[in-house]
Amino acid sequence: MPVNTHRPATIHLRRRHWLLGVIALVSSALIGMALHPAWTRAAAPDPVTAAWQRARIAGNYRFTSDLTQVTLPLATIGNVGRTSRTDQLYLEGQNDLRSHQMVFSLWGDGGSVLQPESGVSVRMENGKTYARRGAGEWEIVDDMTGAIAPQGDFMNFLAAVKDVIALPAEQRNGIAFTRYSFQIDSPRLAQHLHQQMVADLRARGELPNGVQLETPTFFRDMQGSGELWVGDDGLPLRQILTLQFPPQDEEQVHAQIVVNFSDFGNASLTAPLLTPAGGQGVTDFLAFLPMLPPAPIALTLLIGVAALVLIRYRRARALQITVAVLVIGFEVGGPLLGAHTNARFFAAQRAKAADQQARQVAAKEDRDLRAALGSVEFNPHVSPLESAEIGDGRLNSNDAPVESNLPSPISGLQSAPALQTTDTGLDADGDTLTDFAEERIGTSLASADTDSDGLRDNVEVNGFSFGGQSWYTNPDATDSNGDGLGDIVEWGVDASGNLRTTPLDTDNDGFPDLFDPDNDNDGVPDHKDLAPFARGATVHDGNTPLQLTVRNLTAGKPTFVEFQLRPQDEKHLWFAYNVLDWPRDDSGQVRDVDGDSYADLAGATGRAAEPNEANGDMKVLPMLEIRIPADSANLPSQSELTPFNISVNDFSTDGQTRVAYIPLNIVTDDKSGQRVAFSGQMRYLPTGSWLNPHQVRLAWVVQTLVDLPCDKAVDTSADCQADGYRNNVPQMLQTYYGNWTLTGLNVREEHGTDMAIIFEDPAVDDNVKDDAALWALAHVFDQHFVIGRDAGNDGVRDVQVANMAARFDRDNNPTDAQRMDVPNILQVVTRSYTTLDAALASTAMTETAAILDTVFKPLVTTDRQIQPLLFFAQENRGRYLTLDLSTTGQGYAAFNGAALTFDLAPGAAPALTVDVNAGMKWMSYCAPATGAVTLSPCSDEDAWATLEARYATLAPQPDDDEAGWVGGRVMLAQLFFTGMRSGFYAN
Repeated sequence: MPVNTHRPATIHLRRRHWLLGVIALVSSALIGMALHPAWTRAAAPDPVTAAWQRARIAGNYRFTSDLTQVTLPLATIGNVGRTSRTDQLYLEGQNDLRSHQMVFSLWGDGGSVLQPESGVSVRMENGKTYARRGAGEWEIVDDMTGAIAPQGDFMNFLAAVKDVIALPAEQRNGIAFTRYSFQIDSPRLAQHLHQQMVADLRARGELPNGVQLETPTFFRDMQGSGELWVGDDGLPLRQILTLQFPPQDEEQVHAQIVVNFSDFGNASLTAPLLTPAGGQGVTDFLAFLPMLPPAPIALTLLIGVAALVLIRYRRARALQITVAVLVIGFEVGGPLLGAHTNARFFAAQRAKAADQQARQVAAKEDRDLRAALGSVEFNPHVSPLESAEIGDGRLNSNDAPVESNLPSPISGLQSAPALQTTDTGLDADGDTLTDFAEERIGTSLASADTDSDGLRDNVEVNGFSFGGQSWYTNPDATDSNGDGLGDIVEWGVDASGNLRTTPLDTDNDGFPDLFDPDNDNDGVPDHKDLAPFARGATVHDGNTPLQLTVRNLTAGKPTFVEFQLRPQDEKHLWFAYNVLDWPRDDSGQVRDVDGDSYADLAGATGRAAEPNEANGDMKVLPMLEIRIPADSANLPSQSELTPFNISVNDFSTDGQTRVAYIPLNIVTDDKSGQRVAFSGQMRYLPTGSWLNPHQVRLAWVVQTLVDLPCDKAVDTSADCQADGYRNNVPQMLQTYYGNWTLTGLNVREEHGTDMAIIFEDPAVDDNVKDDAALWALAHVFDQHFVIGRDAGNDGVRDVQVANMAARFDRDNNPTDAQRMDVPNILQVVTRSYTTLDAALASTAMTETAAILDTVFKPLVTTDRQIQPLLFFAQENRGRYLTLDLSTTGQGYAAFNGAALTFDLAPGAAPALTVDVNAGMKWMSYCAPATGAVTLSPCSDEDAWATLEARYATLAPQPDDDEAGWVGGRVMLAQLFFTGMRSGFYAN
């Protein structure tokens, strides 16, 4: 039988083909892993990465986010005088990871979730970002989320975590979760984002082959840490990031980003597919595979198929010719095609960069973007009881503060009892809300009015119906809409002092005052309005002035009338203080021979010039003109009016009518940056009855710096120059009247002000870098001075500025009881003044400077780390009227057409009595690190840093369960310190 000599060779050849095929497949897999490193991490990730991967498998999610961003100017010469700024942003929306789309809305100080049109809608798709306000047109804008949601995903930061630490498991409101802390591996994050960006650009055909993009240094040099809350289902609940980005444009940005996640996509995919131990193996990989970009997968498969073809048909003549032709084609045609493609790419990038720069310039000029920064604090259409419930087994993300369920830094100041598990009906504080319910909405079990705003908790939680909607005030905030007016004030009370059945709607716009930013719709937001509940209905002009009468003033008591008004054309607010230039002219009535501007005049008088004062020597000034009948003048001497820049002259030749001109200030809304009104005050000194009304007009005055001729031979005055001119004399060139409405008016009859400056005496203070005695004094004054205590019920305040020296000055040897146990190391300096303005001016410019120079400057000279702390206490007495009283019908304030009458003792109501307003504040003072020792108020940053250095290392108290409680106390101290810098006041 013939032997088949070819079979062994055939078997050997097949084995070689099989072995080469295996090698090709393994090589392809290795290449694929190199092309997409995420493949190698899919099998056995850490818990944070596992949660991230589960979220990506789910494919989409809803989110709410609070962003707090602090921008710090770098220490450069160009940044001298610049301070840090803090911006806040609230977002809510949804993200579709599979289609690379994200839509959301954002609000800030200039908007509210109650008014969707006040927010900004954003849509991101196909690598482009579109935005619009309200129902406006969509416009292409720069990527505004690149730093907080790279590549359109808040969780992209989780692709590069390290040092993951599992914190103790927790359960809140029936939800069990685990918190994981981590650090961000910035170089790895930058590489991950770089790969994503390259893949997206190539998928859209926007990045030519051979073009390499640099890894973004913005993320590579970033520093960051974070925390992820993961539920029992393995999906993220909350992500908290603290980031510090590298400096750009002489600024450095710090950010805290808090994101709540909910409503993840396909429920069948949210089951635990990946485990930290990696036990699912191939199942994990296959579940993760659909989320990978298609380009690396297709490329890997193509390489594998090509390898198998080359191995199987490597000796085929046709294949050899085909390969040779393709190689020659790529070698010859590739560079030509690549050059053309590259040119198109770089041209597109230059156009995109130019367009982006143009939009950035426009954004800086148009500060509307600032209106999109802020935080939403409360949703008044959601009952606190409903928002406390947990729906769908996950965290409710409604519109409640995104931080509301985070561990409060001060929550550990005292131990809290465990939550009740059943509602027993117990109501410890008698507010009709059970303790079970109050625990869940965060109100006090011991106080029927948790926030002390005058509204009981049950009233705020139960809410009210208005305009066809349900409304709820915030039981944890005295001012639910943050407009500076307490909830009880904007709800309103009736004549008996009881709550109105229906809350106020001053302007009848269907929006209750409790949540209306401008109650009376006069164009001035409530927090800037002298009279948020009243406005003048008459449009005043030159022929229809405001006719003002004030009755029953006390003779001899200084009286101030503060006006707030708004031009009928709001554009005129921006005309104020414009500076123009009168050309050089040495003849005629208006002469300019020296060419000086207002900036030159400011420098000559020692005043800092405004930026626009270099524009010229002619200025447009808004002023109040008040024509005053001589028989009802009630005016002080000109010397008392001059400090207020008020001038009074005869209007009529017979002197029977006088005219006063009062400069007006611009009222600016610090939230929007917009000018909203003018304000100014007139000072009176009553000497008799106010028989006839004073006529008030808005006058626009064109003032010019005029060079007046003088004869040096006979004029020996110092301002007559050698060239025969008295230079830069301000003169009114033209006056005309404007149309305006009254938005607010206050009358203040002053009965004296007492001031005290209190400080720790360095001679007996054993630690001049600690202020324990003043902190103790602040606690005492908060309870016994600002809120006046009258233990004897004799109508006399126990603690007054008049007796502070006797009670607290160590030189007077007060007893422990007199000092209320405040350490006996204080010095007290007291002064009395006729008016509050005089008190504030003298205290700031004279008394404070004297104490700093004589007591503390020698100490600071030897140690510049010493920061003296001065404590200020004041009492001012007076009688007060406001335009808001015109709505009460009691006669204290009343309109009659263009006439407005104020009466401190109307016949239909009791005469006003003298009120005492008390207040306290403090200020720390710092010296520069080098140069001459001068003491000026410390910045907020310096003050906070000092408190951190002083108290962060204090030992925990015996009942502290966590080390973080010390940090909570430090933060509480910093917040209180900042509040004291602004001051606390009450009457």
